[in-house]
Amino acid sequence: MKIVFLILMSIGVLNAEFVRDNTTGIVKDTTKNLEWQDDVISTKMTWQTAISYCEGLNLDGNGWRLPNINQMNSIIDYSNYPAIKNAFTQIGHWYYFSSTTNLDQTNAVFLINHNGDNAYSSKKDQQYVRCVRPTQ
Repeated sequence: MKIVFLILMSIGVLNAEFVRDNTTGIVKDTTKNLEWQDDVISTKMTWQTAISYCEGLNLDGNGWRLPNINQMNSIIDYSNYPAIKNAFTQIGHWYYFSSTTNLDQTNAVFLINHNGDNAYSSKKDQQYVRCVRPTQ
């Protein structure tokens, strides 16, 4: 019985793609070797301010940046509501900035919301921010 339990536990750990560190509040994506800030800043900010915020973030070290739209889409899980991986506990119910500029409208940037919907808006609009960095 113990062997079966250990095998099932091992399978769960091997399949764990996103793991939250409750001490730091950082969510690790073990398949893409990324670490995510699991925090929602209480105030929204412009795109340029979001870039500066992430670059200046010192959460268990530095190296943070604003994620691109593909990275943002990788934390979406449509089987959940809000549609974000279960390892995340802090979720703003609006749009999050990505670092990806809309090539057709260079004053606009791609966004993703808590439902997993992609959109774009002006870089001067104010949105939520979630920072990412390579695994430390």
